Amino acid sequence: MKCDIKIINRIKRTKGQINGVLNMIDEQRSCDDLTIQLKAIEKSINKTITLLTIENLKQKALEKYQVDLSELEDELNLILNR
Repeated sequence: MKCDIKIINRIKRTKGQINGVLNMIDEQRSCDDLTIQLKAIEKSINKTITLLTIENLKQKALEKYQVDLSELEDELNLILNR
């Protein structure tokens, strides 16, 4: 599957956040600081999964049903971002 640049950039940003957490561990930062950063990573990963799911469904719908992708994307965002 060809990934949209938004997805690739989000994954790269998440990778940077993970490296930051590893540095924080080396620096013996507090559990509170680590938890905040890990929660941010969790949100980033969940958003990436949502974007990937939307892109996949759009591709499948276009291939099979030739639907209006902008309208479909709006509907998918409403459903998946609840």
